[in-house]
Amino acid sequence: MQQAAAAAAATEGGATHIVKDYGQASYWDRRYEEEVGLNKFEWYQSYDSLQPILEKHLGQDGHVLQVGVGTSELQAELITRSGFKGSFVNTDISAVAVAHMQQLHAGWPQLTYQVADAKHMPEFADASFDTVIDKGTLDAIRCGPTADEDSAAMMLELYRVLRPGGVMMMITYGPPFVRLPWMLLPGMDWDLQVYMLGNVDGEPSLGHFPTLTPGIRGPIAAQDLAPPPDVQDWNKLHFVYVATKAAAAQ
Repeated sequence: MQQAAAAAAATEGGATHIVKDYGQASYWDRRYEEEVGLNKFEWYQSYDSLQPILEKHLGQDGHVLQVGVGTSELQAELITRSGFKGSFVNTDISAVAVAHMQQLHAGWPQLTYQVADAKHMPEFADASFDTVIDKGTLDAIRCGPTADEDSAAMMLELYRVLRPGGVMMMITYGPPFVRLPWMLLPGMDWDLQVYMLGNVDGEPSLGHFPTLTPGIRGPIAAQDLAPPPDVQDWNKLHFVYVATKAAAAQ
């Protein structure tokens, strides 16, 4: 899966568009059949890296949807280490991954897992979640042959199922100039903030940004984050968008 992450990171903010079938259930079923029993896999950032942001914006309660969960245990660590008392509905397009996680967390009443496609989720009612988390799912979709259509469908679904005043958190390699177009589609009304974290390759100089912790810069208004002089610096960062849906939004 490290290869998938590396390929995804090369598709935006640079000159190359890599077409992969990361948006297809058949691809992920094959991958998880080969790898699911080995180790859990955390896209981009671990719970330890994200904990200050999660605790600041997630709170201690609420009904949370996490799309594209794969074999991540972020949700379990929030319960055991941060004392989260709410509930998580964790979805993935891969039935293999969902079956593995259902077995792994059998007996955890706060955690449920089900097969669902983040681009079309009729099983969930409008405004039915307090928080929505995406950790790499949009990035995978951006690699596909119908990336624009699928990206818009996914983001509109996340917006639909989130209650007014609720928070969407997106962990991604995508800087604002490639992510904001999908967060500001017609009909969306967000208050958008962004945090920046160094990835495994280090980070560019970010000393002029506010600091949440020594390893986390931000938050700042996402629309105010202009590209650095060397756009390749974006490849040294991961971004956490915190989008609060307008209280009056429908």
